[in-house]
Amino acid sequence: MPDACVAPNKCGADHGYYVGGGRGHPDPEDGIVGRTFFYSSSTNCESSSLQGHILNCGKKDGPDDFIYKWDKPSACSSGDKAFCAEEDPCSSTVYTKLDQAGRAGRSPSDEKISDINLPHGWYRFPEGEGIMTKSVVLPGHTGITYPGWYDGELPQGEGQETVGRACFRNNADNCYKPLPVTVRKCR
Repeated sequence: MPDACVAPNKCGADHGYYVGGGRGHPDPEDGIVGRTFFYSSSTNCESSSLQGHILNCGKKDGPDDFIYKWDKPSACSSGDKAFCAEEDPCSSTVYTKLDQAGRAGRSPSDEKISDINLPHGWYRFPEGEGIMTKSVVLPGHTGITYPGWYDGELPQGEGQETVGRACFRNNADNCYKPLPVTVRKCR
């Protein structure tokens, strides 16, 4: 189950639950711990909650194995809700490749690209170094009117994640309308 806000319309439901309150999943030696499970609305990551418990059973040929117990969700609020399973963003069945040739950060391109309608999800840049450009790109390069670049630290170890922001360059601002971005180092 995710430890961070789940975007609406994921997990096969209108709202997905996640482990909230900034406490995350326990270590095996913690035993059974109480946690708050939140679900998000389109405007609030902690729209509603319910109480429950988590037990970390340790590793069984892979990542830690968890067991969850929670109170019955309320049927009074609108929209379907579901408990989300954590997916490995490095799995080719989870991410979407952004591999158009015009995405090369320093090459002008005639190919027009727009990501305005990309849904919330994991994306991979398989070409070049496999990372989003880390410095400002001038408008008109990469076939994009407002080219994006990553402002933040990159994870160092395999499986680690960091949070930064995607900035977009317009004629007056190097970081126009920034968006939060999670980066995971797959290998």
